[in-house]
Amino acid sequence: MGSGHILVYAFDVLMDIYRASGYSDRDAARSFLENNVYGLEIDERAFHLAYFALMMKARAYDRRILFRGIKLNVLEIREPESTLKKEFEPYLNGYADLAKYLVETFKEAKEFGSILIMDHSEQEFVEFQDYLDSLKNEENPDIVAKAYIKEMVDILNPLVRQAILLAKKYDVVITNPPYMAPTAKQKPYVQNHYGDSKSDLFAVFMERCHYLTKKDAYQAMITMHSWMFLSSFEKLRKKLLKQNTIINMAHLGARAFEDIGGEVVQTSSFIVYNQNIIGYKSSFKRLVDYNSQDEKEINYFLSNNLFVQKASDFNKIPGSPIGYWLSKNVFNIFSLGSPLNQFGVLTNGMFTCDNNRFLKKWYEVSDIKIFYKCSSQKESINSDLKWYPYNKGGDFRKWYGNHLYVIDFEKFGEEISLFRKKRGQSASFPGQSYYFKESISWSLVSSYKFGARFYPKGFVFDIGGSSFFPDKHFKYILGFLTSNVATNLLNILNPTMNFQIGDVSKIPLIYNENHKVEIEELVDKCIELSKNDWDEVETSWNFTNLNLLNNISDGLIEKSVKEVLNQKQNDIEKEKSYETRLNDIFIDIYNLSTDINITNKIVDKDLSVKILPSEQLIKNFISYAVGCMFGRYSLDVEGLAFAGGDFDAAKYSSFIPDSDDILPICDEEYFEDDIVTRFIEFVRVVYGSDTLETNLEFIASALGGKGTPREVLRSYFLNDFYKDHCKIYQKRPIYWLFDSGKKNGFKSLVYIHRYTLDLIARMRTGYVHPQQARYRTQMELLQSQIEEATSTSERVRLNKRLKKISEQAAELAKYEEKVHHWADKMEPMDLDDGVKVNYEKFKDLLAKIK
Repeated sequence: MGSGHILVYAFDVLMDIYRASGYSDRDAARSFLENNVYGLEIDERAFHLAYFALMMKARAYDRRILFRGIKLNVLEIREPESTLKKEFEPYLNGYADLAKYLVETFKEAKEFGSILIMDHSEQEFVEFQDYLDSLKNEENPDIVAKAYIKEMVDILNPLVRQAILLAKKYDVVITNPPYMAPTAKQKPYVQNHYGDSKSDLFAVFMERCHYLTKKDAYQAMITMHSWMFLSSFEKLRKKLLKQNTIINMAHLGARAFEDIGGEVVQTSSFIVYNQNIIGYKSSFKRLVDYNSQDEKEINYFLSNNLFVQKASDFNKIPGSPIGYWLSKNVFNIFSLGSPLNQFGVLTNGMFTCDNNRFLKKWYEVSDIKIFYKCSSQKESINSDLKWYPYNKGGDFRKWYGNHLYVIDFEKFGEEISLFRKKRGQSASFPGQSYYFKESISWSLVSSYKFGARFYPKGFVFDIGGSSFFPDKHFKYILGFLTSNVATNLLNILNPTMNFQIGDVSKIPLIYNENHKVEIEELVDKCIELSKNDWDEVETSWNFTNLNLLNNISDGLIEKSVKEVLNQKQNDIEKEKSYETRLNDIFIDIYNLSTDINITNKIVDKDLSVKILPSEQLIKNFISYAVGCMFGRYSLDVEGLAFAGGDFDAAKYSSFIPDSDDILPICDEEYFEDDIVTRFIEFVRVVYGSDTLETNLEFIASALGGKGTPREVLRSYFLNDFYKDHCKIYQKRPIYWLFDSGKKNGFKSLVYIHRYTLDLIARMRTGYVHPQQARYRTQMELLQSQIEEATSTSERVRLNKRLKKISEQAAELAKYEEKVHHWADKMEPMDLDDGVKVNYEKFKDLLAKIK
């Protein structure tokens, strides 16, 4: 009952009924408290609040109610204060077994509360209560007997009172139950007594309220809406639809209460009648599409939100979800179509038991150790390659993409198999006979909606990348799963953001040979657009060339940016037209042209092709330029030029990479291979000398900031480049920033795939020491200039400059000690350990990953 909000509201409702029946306010208030309201609560403070609220409400109708000896039927559930003594037995008469039952049943009552089911009837407990009252009131001259009786009654009286309330049947049962999985203590009891609702206590309370309700009486609840759809509550739904009648429901969805929830708390408020009325048409208010409590209240009364549906129709859908808003045509679809699992195998994949150890982003490890196109278990066993593409799901995306992870699956996962076995798991892998095969996949968990994608051969997959392996009609099925029709049908089966294979397997497919060719052509086009979009960024292992470098004939990067944006806009329009046509086809196949809930419309955020702003295109250009400086990329070859193995200088002629894998980032141009100097050279090589200054101005403008183009670039490399790099590479940077601190005493980037044991030693002697010498020289020069300065303003400026250089020198002096220590260690780096492990080793020298 919580703190009694529902009970206080019920007070007003019942008072109106009493008044209409001719009762005085005083008699009505007393009768309500004694005969109409019952409640239980495990929390002591909530119980006191509920008791207080009811008595204060009653006092508004009867000022002397507090003095009338009213005994409320609202209780705090109690646990026995002690066990039953042997000395009590002579006074228990024939109730000894019942007394023991009460003490045993309620020994952990605070843990179980109202879900405790009584194995005895209300009448048995009432008779026992009467007997205890008679003992208490009986005159007994034996002082010892009297003491034992009092102690026994004090123990049993609160237990039998709450047992009566738990065994009683009620005309109306109302609650807002807890939303949580059963605790470890509750779990065995819940599994034994509430097998159809055991996964969450709110569902357990749905069953418990049913038990507490009289036949021909009502149960009113507000709960999470997941019971209406999830497969884990299928038995509960079917039981409710068979035994009860839904009278009405307000399907509130998310954000129904301004002080709680957001997207997570999605609720439904409903009343059920505790008897099945065949053919009854239930009323439903659909408010899930409104985004606030106020919006839901206002739109509650609109007729277009009202749906009337017979419960028997829900059984036409696999799993009997409460799809009250569906048209007759949609219900028929589940009879006309065949579930997807009749067209192939839908399966979950493996779990490694230690993702940190066995999974890496593909760009962390050496590229030459990745087997991208393995086609069979035999090939894997015979190969010496360590890493394999891994489908882990990922963000919402349709058609193609989310290829980011690789798994340590050498010799068909030999090491993982041994590790799993040690952990008590099967040495074989779930779904392993389908590894490396072409599939349709989706993300188990999505922050937005369902998105099906094509996965080519070569992938291992896990639970997050649930996969479908059709026996036939592959592209037809992929086109269907990306359509609005499939999305709506899946939302009926499960409207949450968890897309289990059990739900996807039930989606009804209607195959139409007449549309096959067109659908497959449209699917091919959509896959191509999505693949091109995915491969245009350097975090794709199929990345070949930066799109800005495809249009450089006029030597202007601004024009290249405009052409890229125009091309992307064209691709967006193409994808939108292809997907709209697919929607039209499937709406026609499924006879849903008149269904207002299903349209052919495509919103931009659902498209795979995305337009990046000019600023991001320029940042991608800078990132690619840095990759060329390190030799990861080359202007002379497509794709990766070097990401592990032997460095081949023959791949570079147009723009030569840095020779020592160290790119200093300074607030002035101290070194020949200063990163700003090298970047400007890169722009000149790509776009030409004649347009260099124009291009630098455009780049600086896109980045924002103040000063000349070179000052803006220097500021970006000093302050923002590494943050952007960590973002692009999802906190697994491949270019590491050696950083002395906030004063920018020393910064330099290195490419971890070119790391050698002597790199830090070379950084110390070739960069740190020369920089310290420059600072000393500058400080001496500034000191002499200050002494010779003739104006106050000049001295202020020089002192400010001296202060900055001094602080940088001091910072670098401390940093040099760390560098010295690590230079002497000559710490090795194994790329197979991944960025997270290796970065932790060198963290004393590196900037924090943000």
